[in-house]
Amino acid sequence: MSKKSKEEREIRKTSARNSQKLKTTPIKEGKIHFRFDYFDATHTFFDGSKADFNWARDMMKRLKALQDTTVDRFKTDMRFRKTQYVHPINWDNAKLDSFGIQQASPDLDEDAWQFGISKDNGRVHGFFIEDFFYIVWIDPEHRLTKYWTPN
Repeated sequence: MSKKSKEEREIRKTSARNSQKLKTTPIKEGKIHFRFDYFDATHTFFDGSKADFNWARDMMKRLKALQDTTVDRFKTDMRFRKTQYVHPINWDNAKLDSFGIQQASPDLDEDAWQFGISKDNGRVHGFFIEDFFYIVWIDPEHRLTKYWTPN
């Protein structure tokens, strides 16, 4: 038997073992679930062009960590909010006055939030409808604030 055939069989065995380990994750009531239905990668400020691979990886790690957090903790635990750079979006201190997406919910801008990837490494902006956080903008440079200035 050729060496290639043995390698192919081993790959198939490994793939079969790995596929048996995969399980779907049930929706956890009260926990944050992320949706991208209103994601906007075309906005001038938030097109993601300044995000490199490391930033994208860090963002995915943050999303994974936050999915084990309850919506209540995200919104009300001040210690958590401070360490995770979580706060409602204050449209009065923003360069824009809303997401501009009224078809999702007429009051979604009132439940608009942002969270940090790290202290100085940008933000993710979106809104809640029940346990779902709809990501609208990724903001590697934290440009939503009026005080942002380019490097």
